[in-house]
Amino acid sequence: MRAMNTRPLSLFMIGLAAIGVANASLKTEVESKSNKICSLMMKKDMKSLEKVLKDYTTTDFKYIEDTMGKPMNFAQMFATMKQGMMMYSKVNKVTSSVVKVDEKKSTGMAVERQSVTATMVGKDKKPHVMVFTGLATETFKKVDGKWLMSVMTMKTESMTMDGKAMPMASVQAK
Repeated sequence: MRAMNTRPLSLFMIGLAAIGVANASLKTEVESKSNKICSLMMKKDMKSLEKVLKDYTTTDFKYIEDTMGKPMNFAQMFATMKQGMMMYSKVNKVTSSVVKVDEKKSTGMAVERQSVTATMVGKDKKPHVMVFTGLATETFKKVDGKWLMSVMTMKTESMTMDGKAMPMASVQAK
């Protein structure tokens, strides 16, 4: 079975951190929006998810993987993420937890741990459980009083299928 590129799935959860309300703390925003992003992922509501994420990332947003691949802009990252999500027949569980937040007056950084568990049907026509976990560092800046994510860097990531480690794909959407 071909390994799929699920690293951008992390952006679903991380993107929540970019959603800001004037004068709200970065940590509050990361935590309060996590439920919405996770809910959209569980429903595989890509249209709503794209809108939420796009509205709360900077126009020069970059998605970076420390271990492989070139930086992606928002459109590339979302196309890759959408392709991966559509391979799942069901999203079983999505979690996100804030590990650390460092907030300055108009800039900030957050570290989040994410996990996505989903089922897909393989070439063998049988269901297989995929689990993606990752740790990401996100960079934010305040624009017109709202926290916007400018960079997301995946620091660690792993994937299993039916409990067995899988190599991470380095395919990017064009």
